Amino acid sequence: MFLPARSANTDRGQPFDLTFIDGLHLFEFALRDFINAERHSSNRGVIIFDDMLPRSVDEAARVRHTNGWTGDVYSMLGVFAKYRPELSVITVDTRPTGLLMITGLDPANTVLRDHYDQILQEFRHADPQRVPERLLDRLGVAAPHRVLDSGLLELIAGTDPTTHPDELRPQISGLVESRLGQAFAPAAVSRG
Repeated sequence: MFLPARSANTDRGQPFDLTFIDGLHLFEFALRDFINAERHSSNRGVIIFDDMLPRSVDEAARVRHTNGWTGDVYSMLGVFAKYRPELSVITVDTRPTGLLMITGLDPANTVLRDHYDQILQEFRHADPQRVPERLLDRLGVAAPHRVLDSGLLELIAGTDPTTHPDELRPQISGLVESRLGQAFAPAAVSRG
């Protein structure tokens, strides 16, 4: 397992409120990027992944053979459902290949890091990928304007940075459920 040692982030030691992950399009790198990004995030941080909604099984392949390519990053949905169900996970229907927005972060949480090798064994698969039909059909994804109009970003921005994640998470999940719907629970999104 390769995970870099914790180091000061590039924002003069201040935790990040927003991280955008658009990396190598392979599951193991996306997982590692999330682990490291969360460690350096504030309690009110948001992490966004690009390329979460492949349009076909071919586009979701680990070995690129199509013009458009998401790789198997979509597998992060299953990881969040199983290992981090406390997080609010919102798939956003941006074109062409969607985004994933994660809130309710806890920089001190080590569950994914502690289970890294086990998660790779469980969620990294040889091609062809078994992409859930719900993702291919874009069921349970939010239109970008719904996310922007939900008040979620205002809630997060208006929260005291010293608020503990356990205090903030119920507010976030309540708002997400009431404004966007239960479909954004990780277990609901990852079912295929």
